[in-house]
Amino acid sequence: MFGFAAEDPVVWGDRAEVRMDGLAIESTYHFKPERLFLTEGADWDLCSLVVDDRELLDQELPGSLFVANSSARAPWIDTLRADSSIYVSAMYRGSAGEGHFRVGLGGVAVPPSHDPRAFSGPIRLRSSSGEPIPVTCDGPERVLPGQVAWFVARADRAVRIDGLVLDLACEEWTIEDVSLGGKSQLVVGSLTGDVFSPDPLGPRVTLVNVPLDAGTELGIKATYRGPNPRGRFFGMTCTCAAETR
Repeated sequence: MFGFAAEDPVVWGDRAEVRMDGLAIESTYHFKPERLFLTEGADWDLCSLVVDDRELLDQELPGSLFVANSSARAPWIDTLRADSSIYVSAMYRGSAGEGHFRVGLGGVAVPPSHDPRAFSGPIRLRSSSGEPIPVTCDGPERVLPGQVAWFVARADRAVRIDGLVLDLACEEWTIEDVSLGGKSQLVVGSLTGDVFSPDPLGPRVTLVNVPLDAGTELGIKATYRGPNPRGRFFGMTCTCAAETR
């Protein structure tokens, strides 16, 4: 767990900024953030999140998504290494005279024997215990409105997939196909991104221990249908019930 706080309070409509250069990770491991917490999150709009000069937000997000008593999921945050730089900014929207900005990152340690992008690509695998599983992943950096893109991941071990969850803006995506080893797994055609939402109360696509062998391609074909003229990053987490061997 890492925590950061802005030195000075801000008033309504102003931005608070936190910058950390040379992160001190007290182990021989990298750190993969999985959750982001904002103190008094309902009083803030998250404006920017930059890890090692890479902006991880396509739009401002309401801080209410990241209050401490929620799941506060943020699997799209890149893996942190020793000496990583982090920049976070948020706008104060609270009713008090001043707001004090504090942010926390929760996650898990991952071995440095893999490239950090093995845990931070557009498709990520995660075990039932929350451990990130290393993958190599191919796909475009951004998807423009109306554009169709393939994203392909290959795990370094055999797993069984039981769920697919989009990171953000699920309603702006259409999943055209899900394939394993080049064979389509969708028998009903394309699906709206809503059914891959992290919302546990919404409609869901459920997989039943679909086997994925080590090195076998997991392909996701997606169309961006949102309004952002610059397009969006794509991000999906695959939860794995168990390893096959």
